[in-house]
Amino acid sequence: MANDHGTENRRGDAVTNSFSSLADVVDRYGFDPFLDAPTEFHDVLSSPLRKRVLDELVRAEDTLSVQELAERIAEAERVDIAKQGEALVRLHHVHLPKLRSHDLVTIYTEQDRRLIELTLGSD
Repeated sequence: MANDHGTENRRGDAVTNSFSSLADVVDRYGFDPFLDAPTEFHDVLSSPLRKRVLDELVRAEDTLSVQELAERIAEAERVDIAKQGEALVRLHHVHLPKLRSHDLVTIYTEQDRRLIELTLGSD
């Protein structure tokens, strides 16, 4: 269902809003949530790649494999094929663990595939 600020998506029993820009989020919630957020929140989001990971997971509306996520990021960022392996290693060993340590994503294995699920806002 569409609204003024993005699209509403069903993820299990929870409803999440997918915003097209930070301006839409600020428009809806104001700056207070950002100013009141713990320092760790700002640290996690200080990386453009971690923000891209969260954005891609919201857009996917479902779980993604690590490989699918890496491909989406490489395409969006126009990463040179020669550097995709390096980006995948950084994603797997640096950025995903940081997001997981702050309970923003869940990473699990299913049928020999490493899957990533957005847990931000989950109960």
